[in-house]
Amino acid sequence: MDSILDNYHYMPTSLTDSTGLPIMRCVPKMETNVIMVYGMGNTTKVIYRPTCIAPGVDTHYVHNYNVASGWALPDERTQDERQAESIRTSVSRSIRAVRELAACNPWQFFVTITLSPQLWKNRYTPDGLQDIIKAMAKRWRRKRKNGSAHCPGFAYLLVPEMHKDGAIHLHGFVSCMPSSDCIPYTMSDVNGSKKLPIKICEKVRKGSPVFHCREWERLFGYNTLEPVIDLDKASSYVVKYISKEIGSVPFKSRYWVSRGLSRAKRLATYYFPEYCDYSRQLGEYNKYMLSVAAVTKSHHVMHQESYLPVRNRAKKATESQRLVVITTYINGCNHTPSEIIDHLSTVYDSTPHYVIFRSDALASPEEVASSRIQLNLIHNYLTATKLQKECIDLAEAERLGTLEWIDFQPFIELSKDSPLNKCFDSPKCKIPLIPYSQLSFSDFYSKKSLPKRRLNNHD
Repeated sequence: MDSILDNYHYMPTSLTDSTGLPIMRCVPKMETNVIMVYGMGNTTKVIYRPTCIAPGVDTHYVHNYNVASGWALPDERTQDERQAESIRTSVSRSIRAVRELAACNPWQFFVTITLSPQLWKNRYTPDGLQDIIKAMAKRWRRKRKNGSAHCPGFAYLLVPEMHKDGAIHLHGFVSCMPSSDCIPYTMSDVNGSKKLPIKICEKVRKGSPVFHCREWERLFGYNTLEPVIDLDKASSYVVKYISKEIGSVPFKSRYWVSRGLSRAKRLATYYFPEYCDYSRQLGEYNKYMLSVAAVTKSHHVMHQESYLPVRNRAKKATESQRLVVITTYINGCNHTPSEIIDHLSTVYDSTPHYVIFRSDALASPEEVASSRIQLNLIHNYLTATKLQKECIDLAEAERLGTLEWIDFQPFIELSKDSPLNKCFDSPKCKIPLIPYSQLSFSDFYSKKSLPKRRLNNHD
């Protein structure tokens, strides 16, 4: 009960339930005016949030409590709406992850791989992409007879792209490539019969180093390796392929990455002073962040303010309440992380500040305990019918002799003509001369070796 009272606030509402008692609303504990500093390789990322859920809060508990109490409605979206939202969330999460992985690791080459139709007949399917990644990792991390690896530190970050004909194309980063395997393109290759892309020919003519790997040509097909000079530009180029066609790429993963790569680390957390002029403090924060923010080659300052959607802004009284997050990227060559942290530590507090509710708006511990008892009664009432049906089904299976106990867990054998078989995938391979149906464990285990436990029938 202590953790529940510490991390959550319970507020009586004007609504009442069937018994006439006020419906309780659960509000999570919220931190206010939070500044989070992250280290991403040579880049420092600073995020400001007006409000942020405090550590230790379970958002699922908050939602489930409000739904059970009657304050919030359950998710009534259709399957298509939930799937579309899931795709948007997945794309956004993938973009952030690729930017983070690209910035936090010392990449050697920006790589492009075009699969040869003669070598990869399945280059149109997700299974083909899986085979490609496995072949690449196996080739460069393969152990030699003397126990050493061909390239023990080989790392990769690859993003798939679909050509117009549906074939797979890969962009990404690699590191720790053996120098002996990186063959530079020369003017003889440009003027020869290789028919290189126009962009590659222009780079070679200008003297820019462009390599290719003959081992990859034998394994995959045409490939190019360009030394990473501008990591931000290269990572933005890769990210473009994640969001170009939302939801149209039939891959379970939007990017493929090797193990052991570095991720962003939170370096420090600060808070606005508790008693201060919020508008003035926010203006000073934005002024400083704009002065240290990185600037792209197109003169775009990497300092972004995000606000609520237009349809939700009317619910907020002031412009500051409509602010959601401010994100700033700082180039480590111009301003080191220690410089940023030193400034923030002198201006802002390191102790957290929380959203304060009026004491007369909160419920007492006794009211919270009473509401939880009521919610438990509702939960037991809703699940009693389901539990009763499960007991009846198990008792019927016990009577028919189709109930088996494996590791003290009940399993019901299904006959071959049972309509429930369509709910389960068929086995990928069958053991010869042993006919069995789906979920038929008795064909693999001796009944004498299975621990049995009879079901107690209750009237």
